[in-house]
Amino acid sequence: MLYSLIARRNHVLLGRRPLAVTVPTGTVIFVTPRAAGWADIGVLRHELSHAVQNQNRSFVRVPRMLRQPWVSEGVAGVVEPGRHLLSLPEGEFLARVKTEDLWPSFSTASPKDFRFSYTAWIEFWNRRIETGGKPALLDFERACFSDPPGCTAALAAVYGKDLRRAVEDMQTSLRSDRTQASAASGGQTKDGRKSGAGGGD
Repeated sequence: MLYSLIARRNHVLLGRRPLAVTVPTGTVIFVTPRAAGWADIGVLRHELSHAVQNQNRSFVRVPRMLRQPWVSEGVAGVVEPGRHLLSLPEGEFLARVKTEDLWPSFSTASPKDFRFSYTAWIEFWNRRIETGGKPALLDFERACFSDPPGCTAALAAVYGKDLRRAVEDMQTSLRSDRTQASAASGGQTKDGRKSGAGGGD
């Protein structure tokens, strides 16, 4: 059972072997030799976030959260220090945002380009934290993890905006001339603020 869930997570999210993985119980983290050369503390902090998530919800809800990678992977990505694990370089991400729709990264459990989607998820949650603070994020997490199919409804209840509208507003902001770099890579706007700060999206 544990192996099948781990394999499913890898297939759904990555389609390849991961650098590290947390078992669904949240009690064991495997770090593979492939993680060598990456920021080891970032790998561990990412997986520790998954461990805390898994330990604080029932085992039957773990596979259901696989259908919500914009939450489970995005929130785990936010806790990584520096440039985020597997995220795209800021210039490449912004260039693609100008021409590619972000919504498919949030509307499917199996995005075609994991790195692009992962960077978008981190940007999304950085913006939620900047505009709503960490208490709002924790309120959302509790509601979402207790009812994974209801994550989108929980987002609207906590932040006052449905998921699609929030993603569209973020894309509009990222495409604007004042945006210089994504918050996912620690960038700033022309006026010196981090991308997404105070934008209300």
